[in-house]
Amino acid sequence: MQTLLLTHLIAALAAPLLVKHVRRAAPWILGAVPGMTAAGLLFSWVQGGHQVLEARWDWLPQLGVEVALRADGLSLLFVALVGLIGGLVVLHAGHYLATSPRLGRFFFLIFLFLTAMFGLVLADNLWLLFICWELTSITSYFLIGFKHDQSYARDAARRALLTTGAGGLALLGGFAVLVTMGRQAGLDLGQASTISVLLQHGDTLRADPLYLWALGLILAGAFTKSAQIPFHHWLPAAMAGPTPVSALLHSATMVKAGVFLLARLFPVLGGTPTWTITLTLVGAVTMTGGALMAIGRKDLKEILAFTTISALGTLILLLGVGTGPALAAMVVFLTVHALYKASLFLVVANLDQRTGSRDMTVLGGWGKVMPLTAVAALLAALGQAGAPPALGYMGKKLALLAKMSLPAVGEWMTLAAVITNVAMVALALAIAVRPFWSRSEKEQPADRGPVPLGMELGPLVLALLGVAIGLVPSVFDTHLGTAAASAAAGYPVPIKLKVWSGLNVESLLLIGLSLAVFAVGYLSYRKLHLFQKRPTVAAPLTPWTPTVLYDRGLNGMLAGAARLTGFLQNGRLRTYVGIVSLATAALALPWLIKATRSDGWSLGTVHAHEILLVTIMAAGAIGGAFAGRPIVAALAVGMTGLGLALVFALFSGVDLAITQLLVETLLVVILVAVLVRLPRQTHQPSKLGRVRDLAIALTVGATATLAVLLTAAGDRSRDLADTLLAWSLPEAAGRNVVNVILVDFRAMDTLGEVVVVAAAALTVGALLAACRKETS
Repeated sequence: MQTLLLTHLIAALAAPLLVKHVRRAAPWILGAVPGMTAAGLLFSWVQGGHQVLEARWDWLPQLGVEVALRADGLSLLFVALVGLIGGLVVLHAGHYLATSPRLGRFFFLIFLFLTAMFGLVLADNLWLLFICWELTSITSYFLIGFKHDQSYARDAARRALLTTGAGGLALLGGFAVLVTMGRQAGLDLGQASTISVLLQHGDTLRADPLYLWALGLILAGAFTKSAQIPFHHWLPAAMAGPTPVSALLHSATMVKAGVFLLARLFPVLGGTPTWTITLTLVGAVTMTGGALMAIGRKDLKEILAFTTISALGTLILLLGVGTGPALAAMVVFLTVHALYKASLFLVVANLDQRTGSRDMTVLGGWGKVMPLTAVAALLAALGQAGAPPALGYMGKKLALLAKMSLPAVGEWMTLAAVITNVAMVALALAIAVRPFWSRSEKEQPADRGPVPLGMELGPLVLALLGVAIGLVPSVFDTHLGTAAASAAAGYPVPIKLKVWSGLNVESLLLIGLSLAVFAVGYLSYRKLHLFQKRPTVAAPLTPWTPTVLYDRGLNGMLAGAARLTGFLQNGRLRTYVGIVSLATAALALPWLIKATRSDGWSLGTVHAHEILLVTIMAAGAIGGAFAGRPIVAALAVGMTGLGLALVFALFSGVDLAITQLLVETLLVVILVAVLVRLPRQTHQPSKLGRVRDLAIALTVGATATLAVLLTAAGDRSRDLADTLLAWSLPEAAGRNVVNVILVDFRAMDTLGEVVVVAAAALTVGALLAACRKETS
C-alpha cells in the first residue's frame, strides 16, 4: 500500500520531466503506473487468501494516533477501479492534450489526485481520510479549471471547490463528534480515530446522544461530494474541465468518494430509521431528478454529467435500504457505472477531438469513420441501458429487487426506478446510436483527422470489460464483489451473479419490466427532439433552482463583504481601535461579570498609597483624553506610564519598573519630537462621536479593571511555580527562573516581543533620519 502511494507521488513529480524529454512516450510510461501498482496490490491480496492488509506508523505517539492504511474488499474494489480507469485516462489524456503546453502540469495534477484518491480509500484513520478527502477537492479544483484562461472554467472550478469544501468542513465536524463518541465509549484517542476500531462498536455509537449530530455532519460532507440534490449543481459545471478529467473524476473516483465514505461507515452509522429515511429520500430524488434533467440536453457531455448524478442517487438509495442484497446491488452497480461512464466520457472526447462538436442534434454517421470508438460506445451503452449480456443488466436487476423490497414505499421506489431506467435507455441510444449510425439532416462538422490509438484504446477496453464480466460474472463476484459487499455490511454478503435465474414469478416480473422499460425508452429516444425543443415545464421554478441560488448567494456574499470591508477598513485609526476594543469587551465582559458573583471573591485590603497611585494614573489618562493639543496629551499619558512603573516597583517588580520607566520616558520624548512636526489637526469628531468614544472607553476600561481585579483575587496554585523552579536548573541550566522562563520556556513569545521592539526601533530611526534631512 505504501508502495502504491509513493509510486504515484513520485510519478507526479517526475511527469513534467518526462513530458519535457520524452513527450511522445510519456503517456504510455505514465499510463502504466496506476494499473500496474493497483494490480500488484490486488495480487498480494489474492495471494494472501483475501486477508485484510494493514500498515501502520506512529503519527502522534503521545496520543496513540497512527498513520494507518488498511485494504479490505471495499478498499480494493476502489483501488482496482481507480487504477484501471486512471491508467487509461492518463494514456488518453496524453494524446488528447498532446499539443497543450501545460501537459506536464496536467500529469502532475492527475497523479497528485490519484495519490489522494488511493490514500482516501486505503486510510484507516479518520484524520488521514479527511486530509486525502480535501486533497481530492483541491486537485480537482485545478483540474476542472485547467483552462484557467477561460472565465467559465474558473467559475466552474470555484463552484466545485466552494461546494465540496463546505461539505468538507461539515465532514471535519462530523469526524470530531464521532471521535468524541468513541472517547465516551471508553476508547482512547488513537482508537477513537481508527476506523477499523470504530466499526467494532457500532451498536454503542448509534446509542450515543451525539449520534444524530455525527450523522448529519457526515451526510452533509458525503452529499456535497457525491452531488446529491440540492448540492448537485457543481457537477454539470465541472464539465468545463478537459473531457478525460471528467472520465476520471466523475466515473469511479471523486464523485464516488461520498458513496465510499458512507459504505465504509455503514456498520457505525447505518441501519437506524434516520439513516434509512434520509438516504432513501435523497437518493430517490437525485436518481429520478438527474435522469429527467438529462433528457432535455443536447451536449453529450452534459447528458453524461446528469446521468452521473442519477447513478449516484441510485447508489445512495441502495445504501439507505441497507440490507445485504441492497449492499450487494450497490457494489455491482458501482462497478457497472464506473466502467460504462468512463468509457462513454472517453467516447465523447474522441468525437469532440475528431469533429469539434458534442451536439448530438448535429452529429450523425460517424460510425464508419470511427469504427473502434463506435463499437466502444455501443458496448458501453449496453451497460447504461442495463441490457444483457453486459454487467449492467445484472446491476440494474439487483438494484430493482432491492428497491422493491422496501416496506411501505417499495412500489414508489420501483416506479422511480422504472422512470429512471426509461430515461437511461433513451439516453444510451442517443449517445451510442445517433452520433455514429443515424443520419443527421444538419451539415456535419469538418473532419479533423483520425484520433490516435491511445485515445481509442481506453473506451474500448472499459466497454469490453463491462461485457466480459457480464459473460463470466464469477470472476468478479468470487473475488472483489463478495469481499466488497461484506466489508461494507460488516457481515458476510455473498454475491452470485447470473444472467438467467430460471423461470419464476420474480424472473417473469423482471423480464416484463425490462421489456416495458426498453420499449418506452426506445420511443422516448425517437421523441427526444420534442423534449429539446419545448420549454421546460419547470421554467417558473428556474429562479429557485440550486444553481441560481448558489449564484445569488455567492454574489450576495461578495457584495456584503465589499460593503463590510468599506465600513470597517475606512482608513481611520479611531474606527479600528474602537471596533477591536469593543469586540474584546463584548466577548470578555459577560464572563467577568459572572465571575464576580462567585463565592469567595473579594477586592481585599486597599491601602491609601495604592489609591493615590491609581488617582495619578487616572488623572493622566483623563488629562490626555481632554487635552486640546497633542503634545499636552502625550505628556499627560506619560503620567500614566510613570505611575505604572511605580506600581511595578511597589510589588517587587523592580526590573519591570526600570524597563517601564525607560520605555515610557523614551516614548514621550519621541512622541513630542514627532508631534511638533505634524500639521495641526483640523478635523474634530462630532459631539455624538465623542459620546460614542466615551462609551467605548468606559466599557473597555471596566472590562480591563474587572479582569485585573479577578486575576489578583484568584486562587493561584503553586503547582506551575514549583514545576518551573524544579525544571530551571536541570532543563535550562539556569538559576534565575525569570530569565529561564523568558529565554527558554517562553522563547517564542520573547522572540516575538524582540521582533516587535526591533521593528519599532527601526521605525523610530527612520522617522528621526527623515527629520534630520528636513532640518538640514
